[in-house]
Order: sequence, then C-alpha cells, then structure tokens
Amino acid sequence: MKKITSAVLACLLILSCLALFSCGGKKTESEGEIYGKYSAAVEKTNGFTSYVSKTDSEQVISIDLGGGSTVETKTTSTGTSKMKYADDGTLLTETHGVTSTDAYSETREVEFDLFSDKDNYYYRQGGEGDYTVISKTGPDANAVAASLGSIENQKIELFGKDEIDRINVVSDSPSGLTLKIVIKGKDYNERIGDMLSDLLSSYEAIGAKITRCEVSGDPECEYTIAPDGYISRVSLSFDLEMAMEMSGVSMNMTLSQVATTEISDPDGDQEIVFPDVD
Repeated sequence: MKKITSAVLACLLILSCLALFSCGGKKTESEGEIYGKYSAAVEKTNGFTSYVSKTDSEQVISIDLGGGSTVETKTTSTGTSKMKYADDGTLLTETHGVTSTDAYSETREVEFDLFSDKDNYYYRQGGEGDYTVISKTGPDANAVAASLGSIENQKIELFGKDEIDRINVVSDSPSGLTLKIVIKGKDYNERIGDMLSDLLSSYEAIGAKITRCEVSGDPECEYTIAPDGYISRVSLSFDLEMAMEMSGVSMNMTLSQVATTEISDPDGDQEIVFPDVD
C-alpha cells in the first residue's frame, strides 16, 4: 500500500510544480493593460541566462481506496535551485531540498541533492555519500523528472488571454506589483491532460494507470513583478480530483495545494560545480 501511495505522491508533485508555471491572461481593456505588464514580465524572466529559485509547497491529499478505507497524507516540499544556461543553450541546475510526508501515522523526511546537465541527473539522499547518475535517455529518466526534477523550476509559460477568467492588481508598492489571476478550470484541465501524456510511460512501467485528473473550480495565481520588471514570485492554489488504478486497486483522490516559487539574483554569476562521479 505504501508503494501505491508513493506513486500517487510522485505524480502529484510533478503536477503541482509544473502547474506553478501555468498562468496569465485577460479580456477587458483595463485587464488588457495589466496583461501587457504580465506578459512583458514573463518574457523578461524567461530571457535570463541564470537565476536562483526557491520553491515551497504544501499538499493535503485524501485517497479513497474503497470499502470505507481512506488514507490522508500531508506533504511539504522545499527546495532551492541554481539555474544556468550554458553557451550551447543547455540548462544546468543544482537543487538542494527536503520533502516531508505525514502518512500512516508516521512522518518521513527525505533530504536530497540533485544536479542535471544535458545528458544526466545526479542524485543522492541524506546529504552525504555517492551520487547516482541517471541518464536522461534511460528507462528511469521520466520517473526522476516526475518525482524530483520538477522542483527545478524553468521557463514560465505564457498563457493566452482566452484561458483566463479574470485578472486584477492586488497591490502596488515600491517592492513590486502583485497581480491575481484566475484561470478557467476547463482550460487548465486541458493543460493537465498534456502534462499527464508525457508521464504515462513512467507510470505504466510500475503498473499504474491514471483514469481521471481534473481541477475542481478555477485555480488562482498571484504574480509579483519586481521593480526591475521580472517576475520575482509566483503563488498557485488549486484543488485537484484524480483517479488511478494500480495493482488491481482503484483509488479516488483529492488534493488541496498551495505552492510558491521565488526568483532572485537574475543573470547573477551562478557557479554550478557538478559532483565527482566514476
């Protein structure tokens, strides 16, 4: 049963972290002006060749196994990543983080270190010892990207105006302009479907099949645009309903999540020293 729960958590983690980078849009004239600021900030942020990102998320998951059996878990994840694009366009990353899960009346905390380059992931748990090298073209690559690599935030995706229900300014101060964006749940579900299509092969390999995945209601995002014109903070909250079949067991799940990413030191002198491996 714990294996099943672990598979569920890995899937939800990639959804949550990819979801952080999926918001934007508007419709009316005043909203159009705000959208212009938002889209310009996204473009500037995605033009950086290096930066530091810190991601924090909290997920409360309820898994209905049928027959009156329910498992509830709470997972908190935090990670800080250094991101740097090499001269050939390859994204180099270094991430250090901790994931804590409360389930089955016990708490499991995992500290991890993760690097990635063009060809490989370099991963270890516990803060010491040798790194495991996992090829990005190997059979385990998708699973690693889903359960670990997703905390390394990359490009912010710019969504079209027709995918947004509404947008407004929350606050405007010397420290930055904060916008609230409400995404149409229908359009967001389509994007979740696209995300899942890239992950099916890795979950099929462990006998899991995702039969349904959709948000309930309209996800909400907040973006803070720094005085220098880039996005310095993204916050996302949403509720997700999901169904999965694994090892002959059908599960219905609900997830409530809040996740925040902060971006700092844009175009800073980020030095990534990869671990020595044999």
